[in-house]
Amino acid sequence: MGAEESEPQGDPRAWARQLAGEHAAGGRPDGWFETFYAESERRGSEVFWADRVPNPNLVPRWERHAAAFGERPRVLVVGAGFGDDAAWLADRGARVTAFDISPHAVARSVERFPDAGVQWFAGDLFRLPFAPGAHFDCVFETYTLQVFRPGRREAALVPLRDRVRPGGELWVIARGREPQDPEGQLPWPLLRVELEPLARLGMRELSFEDYFDDEEPPQRRFVARYRREGD
Repeated sequence: MGAEESEPQGDPRAWARQLAGEHAAGGRPDGWFETFYAESERRGSEVFWADRVPNPNLVPRWERHAAAFGERPRVLVVGAGFGDDAAWLADRGARVTAFDISPHAVARSVERFPDAGVQWFAGDLFRLPFAPGAHFDCVFETYTLQVFRPGRREAALVPLRDRVRPGGELWVIARGREPQDPEGQLPWPLLRVELEPLARLGMRELSFEDYFDDEEPPQRRFVARYRREGD
């Protein structure tokens, strides 16, 4: 069954979950992103998670903490989507590298922000398309870690940590839940315990915010900052 035939009528979230299941069954658990982006544009429909504005959880916290990184910090944006966070950070003086697993999404980012000065890449978190020695003052991850099926999340923490320079920070923004809460559907909310392996990877928790946002209905969010120990 092709992507066009498989879309549940009028329900892009259900379609995304169906695509994810089909690709996982076919041994390509992350391949559905490119299909979803490309098919959504072909049909003239919106990518439902792309608000086309900087993440409201990023903006106030960057303004609060950016000075700690010094002038023109190097920032890596993980799962950059249509590029709003990356372009916003670059506009505030950061030297930004951004990547997404969907080449289609990356192409649209370049079109939308041609003068942002961002280094854009299409690539997989587990096989990043730039130099293995590249490290960043801040690695910013939002709503990407939670899209991995729960069994893959701990493995995904390693490449996130590896891209943070010693003394730099990893920021994680995700939906959250308690262990007794239903697991839910893609994007599966994170458990706080799923971030605890970062301590074994040499990351020290600087702050952890757990709150309900002002969406309707309110959504529980985790916003966490970690510092990589070392010289």
